Amino acid sequence: MHRQTKKHGAIAQLVEQRTENPCVPSSILGGTTNETANSLDLSKFGESCFYPRCMDAAAKPIKVSRKSFIGNSCTAFNFSMAMANTFADRIVKFNRNLHYTGELPEGFQVMNPYLDNPETLQVMEQFYRKYYNDSEPRRFIVGINPSRHGAGVTGVPFTDTKRLEEVCGIRMTSAHTHEVSSVFMYEMIREYGGAGKFYRQFYINSPFPLAIVRQTKEGKWLNANYYDDPALFRMTENFMIDSLKKHIGLGLDTSEVFILGKKNADYIEKLNRKAKLFGRLTVLEHPRYIQQYKSKDQRSYIDKYILTLERS
Repeated sequence: MHRQTKKHGAIAQLVEQRTENPCVPSSILGGTTNETANSLDLSKFGESCFYPRCMDAAAKPIKVSRKSFIGNSCTAFNFSMAMANTFADRIVKFNRNLHYTGELPEGFQVMNPYLDNPETLQVMEQFYRKYYNDSEPRRFIVGINPSRHGAGVTGVPFTDTKRLEEVCGIRMTSAHTHEVSSVFMYEMIREYGGAGKFYRQFYINSPFPLAIVRQTKEGKWLNANYYDDPALFRMTENFMIDSLKKHIGLGLDTSEVFILGKKNADYIEKLNRKAKLFGRLTVLEHPRYIQQYKSKDQRSYIDKYILTLERS
């Protein structure tokens, strides 16, 4: 992967992954973005437009009259996102512009999977144009950080190349990966009614859509979670909130969100108290935890996911 630093053109060192268990420090990749939200000029649209009420955690996306909003803005809805016509357009724009230029504690770096492999951008766009080529709102499922065998390769959260091809019909030729969280997620999606039904209703992403790595005393680079180090969390907190606001600006229903991982939920709750992003936070066990420690009970966890998501 290409590491993003203040010095342009740096070559990323190889990352050794100990585990991707979300309960173990230095386990899952992550990142964020540093774009500044701009005002929305509704005169660019027709008589009505899709306008996420993104500063009201209990509100759902609505359609509003252009005449009643000319001259106003939604601070969490980036202008470039607003100009995109479909959910897919907004996601692709978001991913193509992901970057982090903030400070980090010594020994940490941010890496961008999209800069290393052009095919990642291609298959990511194919996926979203297949399943999100509309302007309907989605419910938000919040992960921790991208896995280097999942979204770190395909650009699609919880989707390795095997599931991308076999389930979604999108082949990736430059990489071949197997990711256990993807196994659970797509078993659950199959039971839910299939990828088409699931992705029409839900959107999955993370507060850090890019990867974070840390350097050991031996000089090796390991995957890191955004919450592994208190200084790391403090330095990236505002960018993480900005990233979540941009996710909301894609067209998400924020009345209830689904958080994957209990420790992740603790930190999302902190961000939510500060920024008032979401209404209800519903916590589900992380797929990696289920596959690594509770694989014998996979069936019951799939049932729990489906019951929780269906009642929303």
